[in-house]
Amino acid sequence: MSRLTALTLAATLALPTLLRADTLDEGLAQVRALARQARHAEAAEAAAQLVDAHPQSALPHAWRAVALEAAGEREAAMAAANAALQLNSTEALALLMRGALYQAAGRAEPAVADYELCLQACLARLNADAADAEASRIAGLVQLMAGDNEKAASNLTRALAADPALAEAWYDRGRIHAAEGRAEQALADFTQAIEIDPTYANALVARADIYLASGAVQESLVDYTAALATNDRLVRAWFNRARGLQAQGRLAEAIEDFGAVLALQPGSQDARLSRARALLLAGRHAEAVEDAARAIELDMTRAEAWLLRAQANHLAGSNADAVADATQALTLDRQMARAYVARGMARADLEEYDEAMADFDAALAIDESLAQAYHGRGKVYFMWENWGDAIREATRAIELDPNYVDAYLGRADAYMQRYQWSDALDDAERALQLNSQNPYAWLKRGVVLMESNRWAEARQDFEMVLQLDADGQAAVTARDRIRTIDAE
Repeated sequence: MSRLTALTLAATLALPTLLRADTLDEGLAQVRALARQARHAEAAEAAAQLVDAHPQSALPHAWRAVALEAAGEREAAMAAANAALQLNSTEALALLMRGALYQAAGRAEPAVADYELCLQACLARLNADAADAEASRIAGLVQLMAGDNEKAASNLTRALAADPALAEAWYDRGRIHAAEGRAEQALADFTQAIEIDPTYANALVARADIYLASGAVQESLVDYTAALATNDRLVRAWFNRARGLQAQGRLAEAIEDFGAVLALQPGSQDARLSRARALLLAGRHAEAVEDAARAIELDMTRAEAWLLRAQANHLAGSNADAVADATQALTLDRQMARAYVARGMARADLEEYDEAMADFDAALAIDESLAQAYHGRGKVYFMWENWGDAIREATRAIELDPNYVDAYLGRADAYMQRYQWSDALDDAERALQLNSQNPYAWLKRGVVLMESNRWAEARQDFEMVLQLDADGQAAVTARDRIRTIDAE
C-alpha cells in the first residue's frame, strides 16, 4: 500500500476518540497524550467529552482550547478558553491560551493582560505548593511567548526538578535550546521527552530536525518514521523525511513523501517545488515541468518556480521554453545568478553561443563561486573548439564543486579532442565514481577505452549505457560503437 493510499484510508476510517477514564485526572492524561501525538482534533473531541462528564471543572475547557488552537480553530479555541475562565477566572492554562490567541490576532494589550494574570495565578499556586510542576511549566510558557527565553528555561527547569516525568517540560525546554543554537542540549531534552513518551510526535520531529541539520541523516529518518507511525498527518515529518531520503539518493521514496505532503496540503508551493527538484534528479523531466508549472500557478511572483521550470524544460529538451522561463525569473529577480545559468545552458543548446556566454558572464558577475557558470562557459568554448579554454573553465568548476559530474564529463570531452586519453579516462572514471547510473559517463569511458584499443572493456561500457538508457541519445552512440567493435 502506498503512502498516499494509507493517508486516504486513514482519513476515511478516522473515528471520534472514545474517552475511557474513571476520573478527571485520567481523562486529562488521555487528552494530554493525544496532544503529544499531535492528534489535535481527537484531543479536542476527548476534551469535549470531559467537559460533558465534568461540567463544573475548568480544566477540560482549557485543554480543549489547547487542542483547538493547535488544530488551527482559533475562534473555537477562544470560546473554550472563555468557558474555562467563566468557571475559574484564575485558571492559568486558560489565561495562557487566551493570551496566546490575542497575541496571534495582533491584540497586544489584552494578550499582555492575560499573561500577567496567568503569571499571578501560577505564583499563587507555587506559593501554595512549591512542587507544582505544571504551574512552573505554564509560567515558563508565558515567558516563552513573551520572548524571555532565559526566564522561560529557568521555570521549565524548576518544573522538571519537581516532576522529572513531565514530558512536555522537557520538550519545551528543548525548543528553547534549539532556538538558541544549543543543539546538544536540545537533543538531550528531546530525548528525555521521548523516553517518557515514545509516541511524542513533536519531540520526535524536533529531534529528527536537529539530526538532519547536523548531517546525521539516517538517525533523522528513524525519528521521522517513528513520528509518522504515531500520526501520519504530520506534514513537517513527511516533508523533512523526504529531504533526508533525497540526501541519501533515495529519490523514488523522497518523491513519494513529497506526494504525501501534497495530499495533505495541495496548495503547498514548497512541497510542489521540492518534488519537482527530486523529479529532476531522478531524470523524470516531464513530471518536473508539470510540478513546476503548478507551483507557478500557486504564486506567479516567485522567481524560484520559474527558474525550476526553466531547468526542467532545458533537461526535457524544450530549450526555447527554458529561455522564456529563465527570462521571467530574471524579470522577477535580476540578481538570480542561477537563472542566468539556466538561460545560458538553454541558449547554448540552441547554438546561441554569444548570448549564452553573456549569460554565464552575468551569473559570475553576481556570484563568482558558481560552478555551473564556469561549466557553461566551458561548454561554449568547446563548441568554439577552444579546447584549452574549455579545459580551464571545467577545471575551475571542479575546483569549486569536486562532485560536479557534468564538469568532469565536459573536461573529458575537451581532453579527448586533444588526444589526452589518460586525462580523459581519469575524468570519466571520476564521474562514474560519483554517479554510476549516468549513461553518459559510461559512454565517455567506453569511447576513451575504445580509442586506447581496449575493445572488450569498451564494449562492456557501451552495453551498460544500453542497460541504463536504452532509448536515449547516448544509447544511439553506444550501439554504433558496439557495431564498430563487432566489425573489427
